[in-house]
Amino acid sequence: MSRGEATKLAQTKASGQAVKWSLEMDNNKPVWKVEFKDDNKEIEVKIDAKDQKILKVETDDKKDSKDKHAKDHSESKNKDRDHDKNKKSERNDTND
Repeated sequence: MSRGEATKLAQTKASGQAVKWSLEMDNNKPVWKVEFKDDNKEIEVKIDAKDQKILKVETDDKKDSKDKHAKDHSESKNKDRDHDKNKKSERNDTND
């Protein structure tokens, strides 16, 4: 099975752009791994290169981790801002 054949078969289970290919031995069988990127998703399709059957499809949704990072970053900024307000308030209290 060629890389092109593996890609065509993988595209039946994944959308997006194929970005990475590897041919590896898994349990003494040749296995193609084809990775796709589609918006915020990464999809990996494993194919038995000898039998030309799809073995596994894994999807990693990057949007969830980006949203969590953005939320964490926003919360951190709010804490910094609150901390700065408290410092200014403390300085004003001591100037009385």
